[in-house]
Amino acid sequence: MIGPDEKIFDEHLKSAEYFIAVEDGKWAMVDSDFEWPKRLFWIKSTLPKYLNDRVYFLFDLANYPSAAPSAVPWDIEINIKLGINRWPSGNDRVEKAFKPNWDGGNSLYIPCDRSTMKDHPNWQQQYPQDRWTSDKTIVHYLRIVYELLN
Repeated sequence: MIGPDEKIFDEHLKSAEYFIAVEDGKWAMVDSDFEWPKRLFWIKSTLPKYLNDRVYFLFDLANYPSAAPSAVPWDIEINIKLGINRWPSGNDRVEKAFKPNWDGGNSLYIPCDRSTMKDHPNWQQQYPQDRWTSDKTIVHYLRIVYELLN
């Protein structure tokens, strides 16, 4: 049986905003064997070290959208967290967001990530445009990561 958080998430995937980005090749959810609340996505990247211009992320969407998502770069070939040496890197903003030593390498260091929000409550006021609120959709998180990778 599908719970209310998964049902809301599925509805958000039907939004025009999500669909247009998929059609534009910015991101997409990947069919996988992960059970709810985990979902796998790829996000386009223009950073030089990514084959097929994609970085994969495993999302934890427990209690979505009341609770913010959390995501970690994922190695789809061996189905584990992406090795630290393969995490996105680039300009200062990218380096700050993709900190494999943050949270044991289990989340991104961005204001809309559940783990970061918990440890940086002041970021809600400091970064109001990026913060997660229950009226946001998965597109909000995907867009922030897409902008970092491009």
